[in-house]
Amino acid sequence: MTSPESGALPAELLRVSRTAGVSLAVATQGSDGLVLHAEGDDLTRAPAAAALGAALFVRAGAVAGAQGHGNPRLLRLQGGEGQLLAASAGDVIMVVVAGSEANAGRIRLELLRAAGALA
Repeated sequence: MTSPESGALPAELLRVSRTAGVSLAVATQGSDGLVLHAEGDDLTRAPAAAALGAALFVRAGAVAGAQGHGNPRLLRLQGGEGQLLAASAGDVIMVVVAGSEANAGRIRLELLRAAGALA
C-alpha cells in the first residue's frame, strides 16, 4: 500500500475532488477517523466527514463480514441535500462529500480508481 506520507495520496484526493459535484475529498485511517489529507472547497468540514465516513465504513464492514459478504469496497449514503461515498484503500478510507445532483456513478468510478491506485 502507498504510505499516507507519499505524494500519491494528495494527488489522488485532488483528482477525486475535481470530479463534478464533489465538494470535499478526505483520506482517513479507518482505525481512528482522523484526517490524513483533505482537498475541496470547505476544508473545515473535513474532520466531520472523515469521522462519519470511517465510522460508517467500519460498521458496514462488521455487518458485511457477519453476513459472509467479505469486506466492503464502497459505501454510499444519500441524503436529501447531498451524498457521502467512502471506499477502502487498504488501511486508508477515502471519503467524498458531494451534492445531491452530482453523478454518483462517475464519483464511484473515480473513487474506486483512486482507492485501487493507493492500495
